[in-house]
Amino acid sequence: MESRFLTKAQVAEELNINGDAQLYALIRRGEIRHIKVGGRGVQRIERTELEKYILLAYEETARWIEPRPTT
Repeated sequence: MESRFLTKAQVAEELNINGDAQLYALIRRGEIRHIKVGGRGVQRIERTELEKYILLAYEETARWIEPRPTT
């Protein structure tokens, strides 16, 4: 069974990005929603939120490509 919540390291691996700095920027800009768990404020990202981010990234990429045809 897949875990509902992912660590920052797991999300960075899924997105194939360079760890904390890039992911922190996405979180800080509100592009990926997260929650803080416990007194230390450990950040977790729900799998569904990651999937929403990916879907929006595809849509944004398509809008960017549309006025720039390759042929």
